[in-house]
Amino acid sequence: MPNSVTNRFRYIGPRGPWRNISRDNIFDWLRTLAWVIPLTLLVWIWAERQQIARMGPVAIPVTLQASSGDVIVHILSPADGNVMAELSGPQTALDKVRNVIFTANAEQRIYINVDANVAPGRHEISALAIANSSVFTNSGVTVMNTTPGQITYSVERIVEANLPVQMSAADVTNLDGVPAFDPPSVKFKGPQSVLDQLTADRQMVAYANLRGNDELKLPGTHEVKSVPLILPTTDSDVVFSPAAVTVTFKVRQTEERFIYPSMPVWVLAPPVLADRGYKVQILSSPNLANVTLAGSPDVIAQLRSNTLLPKPQAHLQVSLEDLTAAGSKITRQVKYDLPDGVHVTPDDAVRTVDFRLVDVGSTGAR
Repeated sequence: MPNSVTNRFRYIGPRGPWRNISRDNIFDWLRTLAWVIPLTLLVWIWAERQQIARMGPVAIPVTLQASSGDVIVHILSPADGNVMAELSGPQTALDKVRNVIFTANAEQRIYINVDANVAPGRHEISALAIANSSVFTNSGVTVMNTTPGQITYSVERIVEANLPVQMSAADVTNLDGVPAFDPPSVKFKGPQSVLDQLTADRQMVAYANLRGNDELKLPGTHEVKSVPLILPTTDSDVVFSPAAVTVTFKVRQTEERFIYPSMPVWVLAPPVLADRGYKVQILSSPNLANVTLAGSPDVIAQLRSNTLLPKPQAHLQVSLEDLTAAGSKITRQVKYDLPDGVHVTPDDAVRTVDFRLVDVGSTGAR
């Protein structure tokens, strides 16, 4: 009975929410908050940045480009190539566009495409055409209130012409004859107006720059590759090709020559040859006739007046090894003893003398 009475008065109604709280429920609730709160903040930030804002007026650098490489386009007005405009769009997009506008990278400038088929001359295009640039269309930014309202530009045809290559007479004065160039001309490719100006100024020529080249100091024929060119214009719209050539030229002889009528040949032999009873017998003339000497004009003048010392001479070098051919004719190239600044020509440098060793009896122990 007592138990039944107790059960009768026990509360059996619905339990309150606090009665369902457990440790697991608390952890689940905290885990949910851990990602819900940051996500909510991100949504708030995104919504804030997507609000429409306005910027400007700002200076927008503009470049005009043609769809064809046969023409070149230049902006005439505004002179600095900048269009003032107001911009409207999401704040994040405006920030991105502003970074592009203010960068110095030419690849990120605002381009306007113009018709390449228009006639050469002066033309205008609406400044609002910059709104079609992908910089704005891809970011959802609107361009408004441009100043000036029109962009004035010029169109020129790109033309080609051949310019002969020459040597500057002012830089190189010691060449014998006309140099040869490979290729003999270079190609000009640029605006018609530049070509017209070069023609009017009589500057339709490219000069091979050999200034300071060491080969210019050496008499004879030389071939120098990759010689840079001095071009008649540095206009950035002009291309010359090639930029270097091969030059073949002959440097004339700047030194004077003098024919020495008779030059004695001295014999240089070790004394032991005489001790062993041999003497050197020159079979040809003991003098070299008509030896051509070369040198600077002042040195040659002293040779002509016979005042230059020491006197030029040649000598024949004999050695003990020549005893193996004693009695036979030996041919040997002579050597020269010459004053400073004097040398023999290549032909005379290889002249020879015939001699033999003759047994005349010993004057001492062999």
